[in-house]
Amino acid sequence: MRTRIPSTGAATGLLALSLTIAAIAAAAPQGDAMTASEAADRSLLELTVYNRDLALVRETRTLELPKGPSSVEFRDVPAQVRPRTLIVEPEARAPFHIVEQSYEFDLMSREKILEKYVGRTLSWIQEDGTRVEGTLLGMAQGPVYQVGGEVVFEVPGRLALPSLPADLRARPTLVWRVDAPKAGDRKVDVSYLTGGLGWSADYVLQLDDSGERGAMQSWISVENRSGAAYRDARLMLLAGDVNVVRDQVMPIMAKDMRAEMAMADYAVAEESVGDYHLYTVPGTTVLKDNEIKQISLFQAEGVPVQKAYRLEQGRQKVDVLHIFRNDEKSGLGLPLPAGTVRVYGR
Repeated sequence: MRTRIPSTGAATGLLALSLTIAAIAAAAPQGDAMTASEAADRSLLELTVYNRDLALVRETRTLELPKGPSSVEFRDVPAQVRPRTLIVEPEARAPFHIVEQSYEFDLMSREKILEKYVGRTLSWIQEDGTRVEGTLLGMAQGPVYQVGGEVVFEVPGRLALPSLPADLRARPTLVWRVDAPKAGDRKVDVSYLTGGLGWSADYVLQLDDSGERGAMQSWISVENRSGAAYRDARLMLLAGDVNVVRDQVMPIMAKDMRAEMAMADYAVAEESVGDYHLYTVPGTTVLKDNEIKQISLFQAEGVPVQKAYRLEQGRQKVDVLHIFRNDEKSGLGLPLPAGTVRVYGR
């Protein structure tokens, strides 16, 4: 949803977390129009997830900008975004200039809102509709009030505040000050790194009665704790120890990961990228915040397995090994990411 809000107005609303908020002040700087861009404005979303709690996010959105200076609130970004890695690329036919950018993550909560009211007079609505007034003295380890000449820690009733502090956010937001030569819609490619995303591989080897062959299945587990949801995302998984220097991923760059790859309809495709292996999940997927999603990497039947025993000097315990070859003749041949193999017999 794209929204144009003039800076001179004020939006009103109600906050129901035991606080009654009467009005919300506009957040745009004085004199600038403001464009709000949300996840619904995306026309493309790509995630390249690394092994080590890191992901590259690339998205394309359409912004409706006025002519001249204005502000853009780029919403629905992950809470663990790394602002220094942000790359903004307006389309060539409709460029605009970013004068300034900031990452605002002072999120609203009961405590945060009350901190903004220290030293001010507050009122509590009673069950009979009357109001009791008092002053918020401090919030160091919980609220302390002065009501009727007494210092108290709790006041009966429902706390009512006149307005929501303008410098608090409901969710993390990137804010840009921009200057456009003319008004109109503009597509923009935005890339950034975020923490809170990672993946791992697990394998299950089910032996047959003879113990000489088995069915192998691999699952990829993608964990999202980044503070954002990703809907209709193209998902790519990079295996390898990526060097991160000054919040930049080296040597893998975004353009290398956007290469076209031939994929089977329901199979994860693998491609070598330098010293790394890139696995592309077909189609698009949805990754909710605080979710672990499992995706099938492959299934192979009739994999030849050899059983071996290993005894190391100085140990009394004998290790039992199940050995298989990762080649096409064995029904495999795909570069396998590191992971735990669980073996089951019949």
